[in-house]
Amino acid sequence: MTRADLVTAALVPHALVVGVAVCVTATTAFVASRWLPVGLAARIDPDRGIQMDGLITLLGCSALALLAVITVTVAAGAATRANEASRSKPRRGLLAVTRRVRPVTVGLGTTMALEPGSAKASAPSRTALIGAVAAVAGIVGALTVDHGLRYAVNHPRLAGVAWQAIVAPETGAAFTGDAGTQTAAQVMAEPSVAAASFIRRAVFAVDGLGVPTFSGARAGSAKAPIEFVLIDGRRPQSPNEIAFGPKTAALLHVSLGDTVTLAGHATAVVVGHALFPSDVHSAFDEGALVTPESFSAMLAAGEPDGQASAEEGIAVDFMPGHQPAGGHRRPER
Repeated sequence: MTRADLVTAALVPHALVVGVAVCVTATTAFVASRWLPVGLAARIDPDRGIQMDGLITLLGCSALALLAVITVTVAAGAATRANEASRSKPRRGLLAVTRRVRPVTVGLGTTMALEPGSAKASAPSRTALIGAVAAVAGIVGALTVDHGLRYAVNHPRLAGVAWQAIVAPETGAAFTGDAGTQTAAQVMAEPSVAAASFIRRAVFAVDGLGVPTFSGARAGSAKAPIEFVLIDGRRPQSPNEIAFGPKTAALLHVSLGDTVTLAGHATAVVVGHALFPSDVHSAFDEGALVTPESFSAMLAAGEPDGQASAEEGIAVDFMPGHQPAGGHRRPER
């Protein structure tokens, strides 16, 4: 056989592979278009779904087929440049032992994977193997991150989000006394509401560090209160107890059983670690949780002029299968 015959003989069997590769590529592109684009682009794409650009697909498949044919042709041409003077080096080490003691298929596969060859027929097999391992690890890592993000989105409590909606007062108003009781009653009158709690938030000095501090209490006749997400320990039960977010505890260098100084020079014992809703000023692992009594005392002593303010609202959880209608709605007075 001439060299051209050898190249042709090596190329012909790959025609089927090239054809299958082109078909699989086109089919994959067509099916994958159902989920593309992804991320933020998916939210704003006006016509997301299965679509196919015939020209682009034709050009891409043609380029793929041409690249495969050229690759096989070049590889076949290089393989036919036999150097009769060259001799394969005797196999030693792990490959030689594998060829001797393992089945032919195992020995041959190991040799093809790890032995680079000799002279002009040599190939960077080890480099290719390392690249394949890195590629698989990258894909597995991407799938793992994707799964983690999807799981976090479907389980918001992992990020400290313990409720689905919050009813907030008008600017300057407060949920105290009869006004708070009346609003809580209106909220609980909604048939889709399962649980509700009064939530208060303010930034207080704890051991000299400004800490976003929360308190929660059952809202009126709520069927169940909404509890902040607890990681370990327990929730504060008396005014001299406090729970911290993990990052805040690390910044203060405190752990369970330690004592901290609150606004107004009161002291509290750390009894737990919790997660909190994040905002522009703090992450979900930053913050503190105290009892309503302790919160009120700190609020009164929070500023030199006694005018410290707090954010207030009624946190709401809905019955399974119910979601808030969206937007803002003012409870009737």
